Amino acid sequence: MQTSSFIEELDRLLAAAVEEYEKIEKLRENAAGVIHALEITRGRYEAAHDLPSTEQPSPLTNELKGLTQMQAMIRIAGRNNGLVVMREARSELVRAGLIRSKRNGNNIIYTLIRRSDRFEKVRPGVYRLLPEKRRNAVQDSDLFGGGSMPRIYGEGETIRPTVGAGGSRVAG
Repeated sequence: MQTSSFIEELDRLLAAAVEEYEKIEKLRENAAGVIHALEITRGRYEAAHDLPSTEQPSPLTNELKGLTQMQAMIRIAGRNNGLVVMREARSELVRAGLIRSKRNGNNIIYTLIRRSDRFEKVRPGVYRLLPEKRRNAVQDSDLFGGGSMPRIYGEGETIRPTVGAGGSRVAG
């Protein structure tokens, strides 16, 4: 019977350890939530008052220095499973010195993404880097309405207007 009391004691100790572990996990989750809320509040205060960011540079920040904004966005997407979260990208670009202030950062990034054929919108504030083949397909169909490519005239060729149906002039 000595074995069963030993196992019962082990079970009691195991249950107590699991209970302590769950308490610690709950405390960690609460602390993470508080830290996140404070970081957001600080960032919003800095942005509202156009203060330079006091955040510590991340390892990615050093990688972004010297890149163009588009190269930096691609690097950020590469580090984040192909996704770019506007808020995080803005902070990284500001820290790397590629954008001067957080205040205009979202507009700059949004314009950069919209003018590029490299990203697609996943949900508000989140964009996905497109693979090379898909980018080319999207670019061709978007630019030319999914139809054929327009004729590219060579050197010395001229575009002569012709009269189409209804008397309208069209290039031909």
